[in-house]
Amino acid sequence: MVTNIDRINCFLNNLIIHPNFKQCLESALNCVNAVSTGPYGVCIFCQPGTGKTKLGDYLTLQLNKSCIQTRECKQIKAIKIDLEEGALATDVKRSIIYQITGDYPSGYTKQVLNNYLKQQLKVANVKIIIIDEFHHLLRGEKRIDQKVGQFIKSLIDKYNVAVLLLGIPRAQKILQLDTELNSRVIQAGMLERFNCKTNNSRTYFQKFLREYSAKCPVPIIDLSTDNMAYRMELATGGDLRRIRQLFQHMLLHIDEGEEITITHLDVAHRQLNKAKLNCDSHNQVIWPFSSEVTLQQVKQALVYE
Repeated sequence: MVTNIDRINCFLNNLIIHPNFKQCLESALNCVNAVSTGPYGVCIFCQPGTGKTKLGDYLTLQLNKSCIQTRECKQIKAIKIDLEEGALATDVKRSIIYQITGDYPSGYTKQVLNNYLKQQLKVANVKIIIIDEFHHLLRGEKRIDQKVGQFIKSLIDKYNVAVLLLGIPRAQKILQLDTELNSRVIQAGMLERFNCKTNNSRTYFQKFLREYSAKCPVPIIDLSTDNMAYRMELATGGDLRRIRQLFQHMLLHIDEGEEITITHLDVAHRQLNKAKLNCDSHNQVIWPFSSEVTLQQVKQALVYE
């Protein structure tokens, strides 16, 4: 087996900055650079498995690289908050303070908490607040969700920081509920799952697969051909997490020095997907990496033909 876990982890956690990712990243960096002349917000509301969290992590890491950290002074340009189901705006405020001070302000409430947050943001010279899984703040009730919008506006206007909102598409409604917030937030671009629906999207996916497999710590077959791109889409849905899981499983079970073949892909995929539901027009289960499955069958299962 491949025994160098560090190499495997380095590969699995590696970031491929494809053009759409780069566009979203540049939009977020632009709003950080604009803070001194007037902060605004950026939102990326996309399907799961498209790289939103990785973008937030990468942006946080890059912005904080040059920050000064001493006993007397702690500068943090970017603070990333990872929300859980049922989170409240108060939880976000306290989490921000905790990341700056190292102490969780559980005893602070209302205006005292707001004043303390404003003070700490200024002291740490925070430029952007990144809120991942933003949709967890929303409840589906207009009155409550409008208050969430007011909270984001206050971060921009009263606390003078840029805001990056990362979430799934249903979070988009926050901009429809509050026209004032909508005027303060721009769409950063679109992160989408990879697919082969059009010639352009297939070429895009193939380029990603070429770069991704080139970084693999062991030799691997060419995944960037038309044939393999279609099969990879059917196997993973173009979801970055599922692509990662597929490679993770293979790398942990392959012998050192062995080349990854389509057989390895097939075995790993079957073990990860016991109840695979990709079917053709005859309701027959299609295992995309099987040597018995033709490209035509894969396309039919993808409802392309």
